Amino acid sequence: SNLTLRCNNIPNLYHNLDMNMSDNQLVDWLSTSEDITNVLMAVEAVSAWCLYRHKTRDLETCTKSQLDSLINKLTVVMNTRGWLKLPCSIPTMRMWCFDSCWGILINISSLCVSYQEKCGYVVVDCIDTCYKPLSFLSGEGTLTFHFKHPGVTSCEQPENCGFILKTVPGNGTLRTVKLCTESVDYDNKSVHFHDNIRAENMHIFYIYKYDHLVPLSWFGWLHSGRDTSGDVE
Repeated sequence: SNLTLRCNNIPNLYHNLDMNMSDNQLVDWLSTSEDITNVLMAVEAVSAWCLYRHKTRDLETCTKSQLDSLINKLTVVMNTRGWLKLPCSIPTMRMWCFDSCWGILINISSLCVSYQEKCGYVVVDCIDTCYKPLSFLSGEGTLTFHFKHPGVTSCEQPENCGFILKTVPGNGTLRTVKLCTESVDYDNKSVHFHDNIRAENMHIFYIYKYDHLVPLSWFGWLHSGRDTSGDVE
């Protein structure tokens, strides 16, 4: 297919999040911020906010009732802002809670479609499963995905449709992630690319052990100059 020039950066990575906000301030910000464009970014913001407070002794950690309240308020925000619900395959978020070093599982089913409902999102699993977020985002790397876009109606090898994401140097410590759209990027690869696939419609998320979604939208705070030895790798 013909490849077109466009912005290929994944849009939801490396936004700024004020970890000193109260829970009410966090909800108010999620309700109005132009940086938040979908409900998964909002869920990741809550997760990152809770995790940061759990690891920072001079901030009050979250209670289970606070987290339950935040999820309920996110449901209202989602409906008000017209965000699509998450796929039913998105696992339960693990959010750190007061007096529990292992955290507590918070159900986000109210933010997801049921198994009977049609979802506006498609979850595409990566072929490469050996990467951890920090190792991938700190160096040169690629992630390969098999995916036939519904807009592709004529292809001689539909089983090999897909796309590749790669890291490129950015302004910060972590590298930027881009969608590969050039023919050379797909030479001798297991997938080929159709330009129906757009970076602006993508959201990258990592599932860590114990079904913990790593909040990549706000991952930059892990590299803000503080000690990160105990954080997700």
